[in-house]
Amino acid sequence: MIINLLRQLQRAILSFLERQSLDGLTGHQLRAMGVMNRLREEKGFILQRDVEERLCINRSSVCSILNAIEEKGYIERRSSERDARANVISFTPKAEALNKNAIRQVTEAEKLLTEGMTEAQKKQFAEFILLAKENIEGRRETEKSV
Repeated sequence: MIINLLRQLQRAILSFLERQSLDGLTGHQLRAMGVMNRLREEKGFILQRDVEERLCINRSSVCSILNAIEEKGYIERRSSERDARANVISFTPKAEALNKNAIRQVTEAEKLLTEGMTEAQKKQFAEFILLAKENIEGRRETEKSV
């Protein structure tokens, strides 16, 4: 039941973002752009394998998403100078403009998501989501080591 509700919520959020989208980016493409933006802020660079890890989807799906984003002129990919097997992703000026608007759209989605909640409820909601994520990730790590 909870998994189904989470999927419905994810679809609703992606649908909202698609309706707000510029240049016809899909919800998944916008999510990937957000992940790449965070990676750049955290690390100063973006590697395709980090995007794959953060999105928690397989390599071929990430490639499809990144190919579409690249075709629309938002990113460029090149081989890493350190490791030719790694793809480094950089934003184009077109992406920089989109990122500013995307931040506003995500903020609006968060407002809608938590509408009617008190600050305490918002905090508790975020804590529940984080705990569930940590539970699943902990289990995944345990399964890998077995």
